[in-house]
Amino acid sequence: MKICPPGQKLCPIKVMALNSKFNANSESEKSNMRAAVKAKFGMTDIAVNALDGEPLKELFAQCQTSTGPEWRFPPGYQYPISQRNAGVKMAKTENT
Repeated sequence: MKICPPGQKLCPIKVMALNSKFNANSESEKSNMRAAVKAKFGMTDIAVNALDGEPLKELFAQCQTSTGPEWRFPPGYQYPISQRNAGVKMAKTENT
């Protein structure tokens, strides 16, 4: 028994299954965004659930905090001698 009609590239049943997966992912993403907005701004459930589309995305963007990577030189690392004093001008001292 074939599910797709012969000669048809996209099977309607498979397309419907994919659409339901996309919708489920979208709803899951929205619920995660709403939870973050609720925690950040202390909104009520009714107010958060009313958010959708651009207003939800805008408030969610304000919840994001990005920090740079915490990269450091390992302990005991020394710059190569050619770069240690690069760009540093030594002050002239007078011997009097």
